Amino acid sequence: MWSSQTLTLVLDPFGSQSHTGEIISVVFSPDGRLVASGSSDRTICVFDSHTGHLVLGPLKGHTDLVRSVVFSPDGTHILSGSDDRTVRVWRVKDGAPACDPLVGHQGEVTSVGYSPDGASIVSGSLDSTVRVWKAPRGHDESSPSGSTPAPVDDRKPHEMIFNGLKMSDDGWVENGNSQRLFCVPTDMVKLFPTPETEHAIGSGGILRVDYSAPVFLGDEWHRCYED
Repeated sequence: MWSSQTLTLVLDPFGSQSHTGEIISVVFSPDGRLVASGSSDRTICVFDSHTGHLVLGPLKGHTDLVRSVVFSPDGTHILSGSDDRTVRVWRVKDGAPACDPLVGHQGEVTSVGYSPDGASIVSGSLDSTVRVWKAPRGHDESSPSGSTPAPVDDRKPHEMIFNGLKMSDDGWVENGNSQRLFCVPTDMVKLFPTPETEHAIGSGGILRVDYSAPVFLGDEWHRCYED
């Protein structure tokens, strides 16, 4: 760690005892007390910024190298993006996942970030798309960074998509029971609208599916044409 004023070393190198691979991304918590790191060993570690001691992790879940890590604005969560094409959210309090992996990108996730209010997550990928997700929220009574707890997660996807979505090359989206739900135009297939995605942005335009509103899926398609 280096002083931004004098450019001199203020803390001896740390992390090599916790990570077994190259450290690709590092970030401070909002209050400056913690440092999170993402590594080619597929894990995330959290260190005390004053001592370099490990305080959380290694956090395991990604199946490929971790390219990007960032803290939420309130310091209660860590966001990570990986070459496994997923985005994950971790609780700083105990290192537990705050939600299921955010799936939808068809290429490696190279960059992740939070909106200033912490309500949304953004991710960039080698699939040439940007996705905006609704940030999961959960009760954190306390955290190593002394942050304020966030409210409970209130995301509720449509009952027909609770068991997941998958999309074929021709744009048909099916649930986990192989029921066809809807079709995405072929020029927007990369923008596969997963339930957690608020917006997907790519060269073909912007795709948004509001899963919180009444959704006409499967046999309900005909209702889209009713007055």
